Amino acid sequence: MNQANCSIDTGQGIITGREEKTATDQNQKIFDSLHKDSFAFCHLGVFFTILRYNSTYTSLLYQKENAFNKENAMLVAFATVLGLLIVDQGLKFWVLTHLALGQQMELVPGFLSLTHIQNRGASWGILPGAQGLFIGISLLAVAFFSYKIYRRQASSTWVNLAYACLVGGAVGNLLDRLLNGYVVDMLQLDFVSFPIFNLADTALTVGVLILLLMAKDHDLSLY
Repeated sequence: MNQANCSIDTGQGIITGREEKTATDQNQKIFDSLHKDSFAFCHLGVFFTILRYNSTYTSLLYQKENAFNKENAMLVAFATVLGLLIVDQGLKFWVLTHLALGQQMELVPGFLSLTHIQNRGASWGILPGAQGLFIGISLLAVAFFSYKIYRRQASSTWVNLAYACLVGGAVGNLLDRLLNGYVVDMLQLDFVSFPIFNLADTALTVGVLILLLMAKDHDLSLY
C-alpha cells in the first residue's frame, strides 16, 4: 500500500498522509521562520549593544584626549611664565649687583647696550610716578590672564602662549614695584632713540602682538 495515499479517520474527517506531511512542512517553515527572526533580533541586539558601548568608549577617549591636551597646554603656559620670570629677574639681579645706577655696558656695538636705570612708570617709561595705579593694573592683568590659562579657554597654542607672555611680563614688573618701589630697566637700543626697557616689557609686547595677529581667526572674548 502506498504511504502517500494512506488515510486516518479522526472522527472529524479523514486526513490523508499527503495532507499530514503538508501540515508538518508548514509548521516546520513557521518554526524555521521564527527561529531565523529571533536569531536576527539577537544579532541586532548585540550590534546595538556593541555600537552603544563603542560610542561611549569613543566619547570617553575623546574627553580623555581633550583633557590631556588641555593639561599639556596649561603646563606649557606655566613653564613659559616660570621661564620668563627666571630670566627677567635673573638679569635684573645681575644689573643691580654689577652696574651702578646710570652705568652703561655695551653688548653689541652700535646695536644693544645694558644701561641701569630705575623706572617708576609703566613699560617704556610711560607715566612716571603712578606706582599705585600700575600695581593695581598689574594685579588685575595677572589675575585675568591666569584665569584664562587655568580655565583653558585659549583657542590655539599661540593664544595660550600670548596669555603666558602677558602673565610673565606683568608678574616680572609687579615684583619689582612691590619689592623695590620701581622697575629695573636695562636694555637700550643704540641704533634708534627709544626708551630703555627690560625683558618683562618685551614679553608684554610679544603677548599683545600675538593676540592682535590671532584676533582675526580666534575668539578672544573677555569672559
